[in-house]
Amino acid sequence: MIAKSDSERRGFMRFAFKMDLDDMSLYDLVINPKAGVEGAGRLILEALEVQAVKECSLTALETMERMAC
Repeated sequence: MIAKSDSERRGFMRFAFKMDLDDMSLYDLVINPKAGVEGAGRLILEALEVQAVKECSLTALETMERMAC
């Protein structure tokens, strides 16, 4: 079911937005699950302090707001 859902989501994003979900430039942060819950939490908190991530996140929010209308 998860694989089917992922495939449908990929297809929709490709069709509707011409986006490839494997394109790493779409993401502010990618965390390897091997980092564990505690490690992932630390990475997220550290990333929140990086100015470039803050700026990129604001742009992403604005884009999502425009797309929602």
